[in-house]
Amino acid sequence: ISNQRSFIFVANLVDAIYLCMTHHRASGKTFVVGDNEVISTEALVNKLRLSMGKPVHLFFLPPKVAKVTLSFIGKKEIYESLWENLAVDSSFIKNELGWAPPNSVDQGIDHTLEWYLAQ
Repeated sequence: ISNQRSFIFVANLVDAIYLCMTHHRASGKTFVVGDNEVISTEALVNKLRLSMGKPVHLFFLPPKVAKVTLSFIGKKEIYESLWENLAVDSSFIKNELGWAPPNSVDQGIDHTLEWYLAQ
């Protein structure tokens, strides 16, 4: 699945919220935030599996086959949530307030998996 997806690690979101609460230029403005790296669903699965020390077992499913099949069984929203793009533009907060996510996507995945596996 070679789509483009934006993610935000919770620590990066907290950092952006804190900046908005304390920066004089943030008042009354709406900001969209996301991690710096936009990745595909496939890349996310690969990163998660590798971070967990698991082998990656993916197979190719043509998007048209997936869309027709899922639509036929009344699950088109699954196709949309997995195959379509969902990327955001964080340039406004970066330009207006000088914000940059303190953690990379890989760091966010690693920290999230550490937390998850400890549960």
